[in-house]
Amino acid sequence: MSRQIWIIFLVITNVLTSFCQISEDFSGDMLSQIWEGDRDAFIITSDHQLQLNASEAGQASLYAPITLDTEISWNVSFTMDFNPSNSNKLRIYLYRNDLTSVSDNALFLDIGQNGSADGLVLYQRIDNEEELIASGMEGLFSKNPEAELIITISSDNVCAISIISPILGCIADDILVPITPLTTDSPIYFGWTCDYSSSRADKFFFDDVFVGPYEEDLTPPLLINTALGEGSFTFNFNEPILSDYRIHSTPEVPFQSTTQKRSITVTGDFPENQEYTFSLQGISDLSGNLLDTSITYFISRPPQAGELLINEILFNPRGVGADYVEIINISTDILSLNNVMISNLDKNQIFPILKSQIAASEILVLTDNRENVINNYANHNDDNITQQVIPTWNNDDGNVTVQFNDETIDEFNYDEDMHLVFLDREDGVSLERMSIDQNTSDIKNWTSASAASGYGTPGLPNSASSANSLQNSITLESKIISPNGDGNRDFLEVNYTLDASGYVATASIYTDSGQLVEHIFRNQSLSTMGSFSWETTTINGLKASTGIYVIVIEFFNLNGSKFQEKLSFGIAENTR
Repeated sequence: MSRQIWIIFLVITNVLTSFCQISEDFSGDMLSQIWEGDRDAFIITSDHQLQLNASEAGQASLYAPITLDTEISWNVSFTMDFNPSNSNKLRIYLYRNDLTSVSDNALFLDIGQNGSADGLVLYQRIDNEEELIASGMEGLFSKNPEAELIITISSDNVCAISIISPILGCIADDILVPITPLTTDSPIYFGWTCDYSSSRADKFFFDDVFVGPYEEDLTPPLLINTALGEGSFTFNFNEPILSDYRIHSTPEVPFQSTTQKRSITVTGDFPENQEYTFSLQGISDLSGNLLDTSITYFISRPPQAGELLINEILFNPRGVGADYVEIINISTDILSLNNVMISNLDKNQIFPILKSQIAASEILVLTDNRENVINNYANHNDDNITQQVIPTWNNDDGNVTVQFNDETIDEFNYDEDMHLVFLDREDGVSLERMSIDQNTSDIKNWTSASAASGYGTPGLPNSASSANSLQNSITLESKIISPNGDGNRDFLEVNYTLDASGYVATASIYTDSGQLVEHIFRNQSLSTMGSFSWETTTINGLKASTGIYVIVIEFFNLNGSKFQEKLSFGIAENTR
């Protein structure tokens, strides 16, 4: 018996009640141990698909044990990178009860036959009697078949098979097919068998395999991201979608749309430096759930030389810390990062920047261990730190280059000698750019991140950044403090602004008669702006008594600039 179908419904009257689940997207490097059979004939590809990889012509099978239930689903995606035939075909077993016999009880799908009529065909085998139950659309699988099969058994013992084809979308029709109930106490297996010649021994691919409880789908598809291409937008969804939908753009631009299994791509002439809003209506999943949504995207222009600057780099992390590099957009436009690379030309290491755009004045940090950078540097901006593959940099000297289509946008050749000589140790200390107006290659434009900033400011303005309008200014938050624990002026807070980066300072507290009370810090590098505090603890570990005190701060840098500031203050029992 054979009938044309697009969706096949099966009536199954007797199933077992216990059930185990398979959920496999082949995201690991090794094939899961649930699979039995010719494991050595299959590999997992770099894009996480299962691929037949046999050495010569033959037959290879993979199976996993299951048990049936009154509510159950099968899902499997496959690709055959050739035109199938009787000698090069795929058989998918929804279940079979004996892997050692070709006369076992089984329900299976065949893809592949001679000629051009290849469709999905369903067979049942009971007590060595094999019967064609139904056949699908002729010619669907005649050329390089690719599809996702979704098979479900609902609580009323009806099974539906849906075929999702990149060529035709969802194939929708139905037929009821009575079958003989499976009655057996032996183990039940799901899996597939590949028959292949030597030229087809690596042309079978599998992905997204699931066997599990049937659940009615009541949730509309979800738009998970949008990818920008050359004159195109691709909207990616979390599940297969149908091709009957409507898209409108504002401003209106003529475009064409194409549908893949889980995505829609619109292609047209979209000018740069323009914001577009796409209204997507009637996006339907296979269960008929509808999504209406809109998304706004700005098409940015590519960067020009000198618009993306290297702003900070940590090339010698402390312990098992991670390197990072920071770039800043100094243009007034949103810039595209498509085809923009972060490179170490000394080692010929070139990696694409994964973020798609960078806003005007935005700071972007790239690292291969985002959590490590966040944990090691208290002064950071989480939103500006991106984890991705970056070059490796030597601890003593090296190269950092930003490139776009082989054009150098900015380049920095660093050396550990650029660090401040006053540092006790250089590991864990980043090099920061002092001015975006000076050349990147100017070694005087780089210095160590300040100790006051935590020796690094990933994602934030540099502690060493300078501005011509800055002047030296040292002030006290309050000239009277009372360390009585009431939360009001309990400690001395000092605010400072410096006219340049690279200053090192020593701050000490004295009585009004000149006796040393405490060193707050010695030879500490400071940011161009910041603050520090003294919690009124003396050199002996005691609390300072009431009275008049003087804070003396001495500043100097390698350029020979130095100055001293003396400010008096009082400690009282209480403050008003």
